[in-house]
Amino acid sequence: MHVPTVTDEMLEKVLEAAASPVFLVFFEAESAPSARLRRRVESVADEFDDRVIFLALNVDENPTPARTHGVEEAPTVVTLKRGREVGRAVGDVGREAIEEILERAITADT
Repeated sequence: MHVPTVTDEMLEKVLEAAASPVFLVFFEAESAPSARLRRRVESVADEFDDRVIFLALNVDENPTPARTHGVEEAPTVVTLKRGREVGRAVGDVGREAIEEILERAITADT
């Protein structure tokens, strides 16, 4: 599944309207670790796309959401449910870590 890249304005609209958890990949366009993580997330997204909204955000072009969500380095993934953070991982994390974050987001009570 392709994970769409959004702008800061699009992100805010999605977060306001989202009934499902939002899995957000903060990435740098010219970063090999960011590229690897995005491919890994896309491979996992097919299994969860009916329960989670997947988005990616280029921090070079949209720095405000990164600051808003306390992202200090890319790549970082942040999962939000009803506007509250329910999961986070920094760096080029593996498939198991991504799946664990997704499962926690789906079952989290907020």
